[in-house]
Amino acid sequence: MSAASPTQVVSAAILSGDKLLLIKRGKQPHKGKWSFPGGRVEPGETGLEAIQREIREETGLVISKFHPVHSIDFKDYNYCLNVFVATAEITEAVAMDDAAEAAIVSLTEVENLPLTPNLMQSIQAARLVLSAKG
Repeated sequence: MSAASPTQVVSAAILSGDKLLLIKRGKQPHKGKWSFPGGRVEPGETGLEAIQREIREETGLVISKFHPVHSIDFKDYNYCLNVFVATAEITEAVAMDDAAEAAIVSLTEVENLPLTPNLMQSIQAARLVLSAKG
């Protein structure tokens, strides 16, 4: 018997200058840890459609231009996380939907927060993608 296909989930690094939008997870897995906004890809959605919807649901922001960063398989949870990056002028962070909190954090402050697994790796990868895009 083969294992079920992993659930597809998305998240996005949203950078505003030297700051990053983070949400504190309100649900498991990793409840109470800081992460990028994101969630499950619904049936019939593309990854891009899913990340646009999730950003809107969790933060109220409408962002249309995202760049793919990388994918990470979390075998313990049977999901595949597809990470995107976008830039936006963010002056206020609002937590909505299943985000317990939202914050705009400087890139130097991020290291001092309790983070979800692989978040620092994804931040570095996202910054590389943006620098390559010019």
